[in-house]
Amino acid sequence: MAASPPTSYTGRPSELSPTEQWTILIVYNSLGVISALYIGITTYLFYRLGLNIREIQLRSRGLILLQSLSVLGWSLLASSFSGLYFIGYPCFIHWWGLNFCALLTSYAVAARALRYIYLVNFNHAKATTNYKAVATEPTRFPGAQDPSATSAALAIPETHTTPSPHRGFQVSVLNSPGDGRRVSAPAIQTRGFLGPFINRHHRFFRTDRGLIRVLLILGLVHFLYVFFVQIFSHNFTLIPLALDCNFTWEYSVTFVWIGLHTLVAFPILIYHLWGLSDPYGICRDLIFYSVWVSGSSVMFFLWELVPSRVGALFGRVMWIFLVVNVVHTSSVTMPVVKALREQRRRRYGLAGEWEKAPVGVGGDRNEAGQGEMMPHPESTFEPAFLRMLNSNEGLDTLRAWASDCFCIELVYFLEEYQELKLFLEGTFALPHSGKGELPRSSVFNESSPSFVAPKEGLNSLSLSSMTASHSFQSASAGLAFSNDSFSIHRSTTFYSLAEGMPIEQQYHLSRLSSSIRETWDLLDDSKTTDLIRTQYPVSAKAALKLAYLMFYQRFLDSMSDLRVHVSDRLLAGIGQEIMAGHFPITVFDDVYQDVLMLLYVDVYLKLRNAA
Repeated sequence: MAASPPTSYTGRPSELSPTEQWTILIVYNSLGVISALYIGITTYLFYRLGLNIREIQLRSRGLILLQSLSVLGWSLLASSFSGLYFIGYPCFIHWWGLNFCALLTSYAVAARALRYIYLVNFNHAKATTNYKAVATEPTRFPGAQDPSATSAALAIPETHTTPSPHRGFQVSVLNSPGDGRRVSAPAIQTRGFLGPFINRHHRFFRTDRGLIRVLLILGLVHFLYVFFVQIFSHNFTLIPLALDCNFTWEYSVTFVWIGLHTLVAFPILIYHLWGLSDPYGICRDLIFYSVWVSGSSVMFFLWELVPSRVGALFGRVMWIFLVVNVVHTSSVTMPVVKALREQRRRRYGLAGEWEKAPVGVGGDRNEAGQGEMMPHPESTFEPAFLRMLNSNEGLDTLRAWASDCFCIELVYFLEEYQELKLFLEGTFALPHSGKGELPRSSVFNESSPSFVAPKEGLNSLSLSSMTASHSFQSASAGLAFSNDSFSIHRSTTFYSLAEGMPIEQQYHLSRLSSSIRETWDLLDDSKTTDLIRTQYPVSAKAALKLAYLMFYQRFLDSMSDLRVHVSDRLLAGIGQEIMAGHFPITVFDDVYQDVLMLLYVDVYLKLRNAA
């Protein structure tokens, strides 16, 4: 016959009658089942919504899933502990499991906090740093035999632009490639010692994959420790079954480690998180978790001081059960509810601010007669938004807001797309309707292009050859909600965010990704298209091809920051145009309008009242 179990650290069985013990067994295990269903369903919704909703992805979706898995195990172990104890269950299995889940959850939250600090500061660095996008020496590309050949392939002209009242697309002084200076990555500044650490390892924090690997390795180390304790310690045996639930020295290692996280690491993270921009509530969630868990860890050890009757009915492990469900609600459930409410609002509740835009001034912007979702022409916010785009100070403010929302690439897309169109308009002649309007179906056709790269082996295309400010009219840009013109203001020499190199180096053949390079190879330069006539040099067609493919890769490829903002329907249409060898000037205009709409809704409307 098994010996009667000693006093448990989850309660005091000697204080309870058999009826009370069975009641606790049923109630606590029922709560455990309900909690498991709640955590499982909300985590699944979080995962599904995170496939398409960027606000969910910004929460480090992989780390959240790992945290939710730990919380699920934590909740099940805590809810079943008291009930299983009464039937002679080995308590040490629960203690080790609780410690393991606590450590893994703490690792996940600390990793999320470090990555959020990185995201905030890196996006601010992207938005505020002025970059000189010129290399220190000619870049040697495949096929280049000498520096002069490489310089010819780069085809970066010497450009001088005089400042104008409108700073739009003002090109900085750009000398020959050999005269510039190489620019390092933007320095990421944070308070305390985390700044230099994150700056040194900034590539590691770009995604959560590396962090997840580290967390799994740390979890494996803890598992190996427990495994060897089980082998060599007589306090933890299955045969004969060890039922002693008292703390032993073997637990002290993990308890000290958990204490360092909750009482030392979390306050440090709170210090670094405090005051950071938080448009999505991520920082608030991390601070809440750190404060709540740190306080609850102290309560876990102080709970033994409560009156024995209360301690028997509501043990310290059930305090853990309550804590983990509260933090799961904060980290997972509330973002899911917010995302679902936002989806519903955008689908059904935007009639007061948005409407289907009419067909563009240029004619057949949408031949089916279905406009994109654009700002309501009579909206009180739309004129102010356009004024922000039309002024230097306003655009600086909008860029800072976009940085706070981790979507600075929206502003850069607007800037670079106008830059691309300006370059192509100045390179290839465009047909006009005779009314001063640019038709939707316009393509680049007969003219002697001013940009002619070497006929053999085009390796690079510089988009910095524009020499004047420019302001797009609403008809040219495809905008249907205002008769006002607006221009995007930025120097064209800036740091390329995607690959960590100047933009002039980014736009060359050797930088094409493998998937985009396959598309490049499929497009036949010798084939006559509606775009470029047979009398055009092959290199001119290659230049045009490269301009579009590199722009697509930079902003719309699967690995780009902007990809999550663009619908699959639009991407499919652009892909069909490119694969057919057709490059109309308005090929990215639908994406342009979507980006403008997202900038208006997700940045301007979100932060205008807080300014």
